[in-house]
Amino acid sequence: MDDYIVRCTPEEAGITSASVLNLLDMAQERDIRLHSLIVMRHGKTALELYWHPYSADEPQHLYSFSKSVTATAVGFAVEEGLLSLDDRLVSFFPRMMQDDCDDRIYSVTVEHLLTMSAGIELANEVTMLQQFNWVRWFLNTPFGSFPGEKFAYNSLDTYMLSAILRKATGEGLVDYLMPRLFEPLGIERPVWLTCPMGIECGGWGLHLRPRDMAKFTQLYLDRGMWNGKRIISEEWVERALGVRIDTTSDPKFFDRPDSRSGYGYCFWHGRDGSVRADGMYGQYGIILPEKDAVIVTTAASPDQMLVLDLLWDSVIPAIDSITENSETGEDHIELLDRASRLCVDRPTGIECADGLPETISGRTYYFAQNAQSLMPFLVKNLYKIPSLGIEWVKFDITDDELTFSWRESYCDNSVSLIINGGQTETVFYFGDTELRCIVRAVWSGRTTLTLDIRPINTPHDARITFAFDGGRVTLIYDEDPPFETSLKMFFDLMGAMRPVSGQLSKIAGGLIPSIVGEAVLKEE
Repeated sequence: MDDYIVRCTPEEAGITSASVLNLLDMAQERDIRLHSLIVMRHGKTALELYWHPYSADEPQHLYSFSKSVTATAVGFAVEEGLLSLDDRLVSFFPRMMQDDCDDRIYSVTVEHLLTMSAGIELANEVTMLQQFNWVRWFLNTPFGSFPGEKFAYNSLDTYMLSAILRKATGEGLVDYLMPRLFEPLGIERPVWLTCPMGIECGGWGLHLRPRDMAKFTQLYLDRGMWNGKRIISEEWVERALGVRIDTTSDPKFFDRPDSRSGYGYCFWHGRDGSVRADGMYGQYGIILPEKDAVIVTTAASPDQMLVLDLLWDSVIPAIDSITENSETGEDHIELLDRASRLCVDRPTGIECADGLPETISGRTYYFAQNAQSLMPFLVKNLYKIPSLGIEWVKFDITDDELTFSWRESYCDNSVSLIINGGQTETVFYFGDTELRCIVRAVWSGRTTLTLDIRPINTPHDARITFAFDGGRVTLIYDEDPPFETSLKMFFDLMGAMRPVSGQLSKIAGGLIPSIVGEAVLKEE
């Protein structure tokens, strides 16, 4: 339960409020989009910030932070005698290898999967996502190196750990971890995205609240103890947090010093002796053993290393810069004030052209065949929204009240909004998929209406602008983090493509036009 977490001021934890104010200023100057920040010292929460509309109660998609939780499940299974680190992968799936499979698959062990050294390359993930049976695909794909030969970061190894755990324990990751990890830490049953066969993705897809991330990270800082009770064996913590493999063999991390200090069992080693659970865009759980501190962030930073730089340029050096249990002062009062007003960037509105609302209201705009979505690109793919395109959109306007409706991938959705007003929380449906979203609508120009659609349990945000011109409308699409920069990040992770990642991402980004097409206005 959250009651187990004791709270204190930054000054009581030996941290200056001035350093936190400095962080807020730097984040704004560097355009680093934080969604939450938690700092714990000596097991107490000294700082907890949220950028509206993100809040303490909203679980977030953690991307590769999930890997560290999957590795923890492996630790429990090893302790219970259900697995060993030397178990061969093929022993769990003995009849799935084809005659022409790469013989190196027979040497892959559980420990190879934990240390990203199975021999599979990240570039294979794109192909895997197009398959129904990910396990069979993994077992029969070509290898890039011999198992154990070198570190090659990817999510496939961790997915296979999830598949192995299901075989070894007879349960999925969430069911297996509920009594062992989540319930003891007071974490409500989480959502974890699955593959087409229903196996948790392992390497990504877990949703936790920032406070839950902090509990998990603190558990490892405290060597497996929580609230006076041992949750994980100290032996496993030592192995998981130790340097189990050299990461310098992976060329995609040559210019990332925080990724070149070694890797444990799905934990990264970084500067100043830090160890971290690490998720794309800045979903971090950072362990600072020498400071007896934990830092957790959720963010939407295309270059997630900028989040680490921000922390090391502001708050982390300030830990122990003053005597613990110091009195608070004016800086703390200012921090409390600014904390109450933190919010993500949001569009602002102007007055639209005279008569425009009456002209477009009550009419349906039909689009030619397309593959566009009103959801961010990665959200669409992660949450299995079909790429069948937008068929039509409709605007019903009375004064400043807008009901926006559209059909996408044969699914109809509608939301009521106040134009140039506040946000609306809603749920959009795409077949069996439900997405909770925060939506705003503004007149962004005299003849343009912009919708800001933010799936609240993800780092992503889509901004869709409708430009009206007589009987036509043009849909202009943008998202944050930008699609092009996200694509570059993926290319950067593929060693062979890294030298040309900038050019490739720009070209590939252009293949998904921001202008989906013009639609002829038709009366219903």
